[in-house]
Amino acid sequence: MKRSFILVGLLLMFGMVAELSAQEKKVVILHRQETMNLLGLDQQQQKKVMALAKQSARDLKALKEDTSLSEREQKTKRAAIYKNREAEFKKVLTEEQWGKLTEMREAAKKENAQNGL
Repeated sequence: MKRSFILVGLLLMFGMVAELSAQEKKVVILHRQETMNLLGLDQQQQKKVMALAKQSARDLKALKEDTSLSEREQKTKRAAIYKNREAEFKKVLTEEQWGKLTEMREAAKKENAQNGL
């Protein structure tokens, strides 16, 4: 009888762990095709967004490889790269598209908070 309770307890515990690992943090990333489609970006906008994303990735990679910087300096420069990328993205999108992207991001953030992520 005691073993049955232990077995049931273990199964319940593993079930909860599996459920938690199945929940993923939602992130709205502009340069994903699905997001670009939802926002209605035309081909020219998509090319610009992808070029900006690739440049940002190169900048972040170079920053990561720069071992001369302190952790704090790296964090500051990384934040500047993200801020610059967002400013450039905003230039590419129409006001309506930017508003919709902001709403999508806020909804994802709210859902993550509700799920404890």
